[in-house]
Amino acid sequence: MSDHAANSPPKRTPGLIGAFIAARAAVLVELRTPTHYSATDERFALLKHAAEHIARECADGDAGPVEIAPEFDASLKRVAGELHEPVAFVRGIRLVATEKADRFGQYVHHDGKTATLLHARGALDAQTMHNLCMHITAATPPPLRIDDEPLPRGLLEGERRAQASLAINAGLSAEQTRALVERALETFASGVSLLDQPFALDPSKTVRQVVGRSRVIEFVRWRVGVHG
Repeated sequence: MSDHAANSPPKRTPGLIGAFIAARAAVLVELRTPTHYSATDERFALLKHAAEHIARECADGDAGPVEIAPEFDASLKRVAGELHEPVAFVRGIRLVATEKADRFGQYVHHDGKTATLLHARGALDAQTMHNLCMHITAATPPPLRIDDEPLPRGLLEGERRAQASLAINAGLSAEQTRALVERALETFASGVSLLDQPFALDPSKTVRQVVGRSRVIEFVRWRVGVHG
């Protein structure tokens, strides 16, 4: 998931992500600036505080995309004045509990560029929820589904074509190619299924084993400047 050319430093999109967890909801927001700030820059702390403040103020409402409310214009203008450059609200999302046993976890990487919200149901404690969010943020390949939900057709077709091309170039027969492609697609689907992934903090376990009898309801994994 990289836009940079070989031997070039990774492209960094200016801005950062803020998160907030309330009693019955969790929110992510992304703010954008013209300038990239490192985590050691005092201006980074100003922007981070603004993102977290807006996320906190957006905790009430229905699940789904968050629209910036007019009253937050003052917050954006204030931090823009402190940074001496524009600050824009790019997007926001709100997860909402629907049952008593629902709980939320969040993780924002130290540079503010990647973040995860996790909505689960069951007896997972706060530290485990945090660790699961760290896994989702860092996992390679990144999880694209929880378990066995259908993957986007275009994604599977692209993988199918790539594997078929490799098999044909290797001189395999049509029957061998079909068998190889099907095995490769099964491996690919398992690799991007959250519950089947080796747990990043203890690869001897799968995420499914860490979750145990609890249930992952949904997760959101964001990276600044990357949508979809």
